[in-house]
Amino acid sequence: MDESPAPSPENPPFGHRDARSRVDTAAERAGAGLAPVDVGGRSASRALRDSEALFRSIVTQAAAGVAHIELDGRITLANARFALIAGHATDALVGTSLFALVHPDDQGRNVDAFRRLAADGTPFEMEMRYLRGDGDVVWVSASVTAVLDAVARPTAAVAIVLDVSDRRHTEQALRESEKRLRQARAAEQALETSRAELVQALVDNRRARAEAGAASHVKDRFLAILSHELRTPLTPVVIALHSLERDSELPSSLRGTVELIRRNVRAELTLIDDLLDVTRISSGKLEMSRARTDMHEVAHAAADVCAGDFAAKRQRIGLTLHATRHEVAGDAARLQQVVWNLLKNAAKFTPDEGEIKVVSSNVDNRFVLIVADTGIGIASDALPAIFDAFAQEGPWVTSEFGGLGLGLAIAKATVEAHHGSLVAASGGRNQGATFTIELPLD
Repeated sequence: MDESPAPSPENPPFGHRDARSRVDTAAERAGAGLAPVDVGGRSASRALRDSEALFRSIVTQAAAGVAHIELDGRITLANARFALIAGHATDALVGTSLFALVHPDDQGRNVDAFRRLAADGTPFEMEMRYLRGDGDVVWVSASVTAVLDAVARPTAAVAIVLDVSDRRHTEQALRESEKRLRQARAAEQALETSRAELVQALVDNRRARAEAGAASHVKDRFLAILSHELRTPLTPVVIALHSLERDSELPSSLRGTVELIRRNVRAELTLIDDLLDVTRISSGKLEMSRARTDMHEVAHAAADVCAGDFAAKRQRIGLTLHATRHEVAGDAARLQQVVWNLLKNAAKFTPDEGEIKVVSSNVDNRFVLIVADTGIGIASDALPAIFDAFAQEGPWVTSEFGGLGLGLAIAKATVEAHHGSLVAASGGRNQGATFTIELPLD
């Protein structure tokens, strides 16, 4: 038996014998077991040479790649087709280790199978990747059979190799196509589910909007009725207070009490008017008159109305009205209510001896009025909802400062009805607040 070392990727690609001696040895092994007896006048050695020539002719013309391999993995004979598949010249392959052609990821199992063949002659078939001389990878199907001597011991191996790259690529493309197809059933199902969910969401949204609209209508009707019912009993109170204030015989000790009642009644009437305005705004029935209105006069009038609030807390009010154009087309009473609301808000949320500023200017073709204070400020997460009706920054605001949270909502709706804008800004808690009104001049 040949004492060649067991094949492995580490075996040197070239043997110690030259290519011709290896081919001769292969031929001798192919004819091993034949005795040199005379057959028809020809010796066994002549028959062996003829057999070798026939073998070479068949191998050379074979459509499949054929290689004769020693048990250590060295190639001793390769036909043109095998060289074409492997991507190397035929002469360069002779003496090269077969395992050097195999892709590293497939090398281990190929070596293991070849070791079994070298040990007991077990043939094997395997699909693997060859690394071509040009760097490309080719998929091959290899069928490897042992060459046995007279006592059935492996002396060499013959590998028949087919290029199956096209089939492998087709199978891979098919798998990817099937995967994409599965992903497209899944996507279609998801789309169908999303469509059904969207339809249901639209139905739910339509139902919710209808319910919200009905609830809003009920709320507006309730507020209108409530406002009317609250105003009705206050009317005789206002008349009685007016009579008492004009009564010369009213003791001076009671005039302070009458004034207290009058202020509270006025506050109640203001709240009622705010409720009515909210219902008008939500129903789109907030009425506005249009006339030339001097916004500087509006600012002065609103400041005069709030003078008592400023004085009670010893707050400083400063008016810096520098706008050169300050007449707008609008409802003077409604716009005064806006500025009054902002000043009342500033006075309410600014501590004693704080400062409130009113500044006017012109930006492009607009009148700008800013009301700024040094009060408690507005938290950043509360700013987006600051103009919502009944909105307060938290229960603590209502308990500490009172109010229904309607003033800013009414102010914003009024300004927007004049085709203007009202925005709020604050640096955060205890950083004060700034409200900016912009109104078109034309």
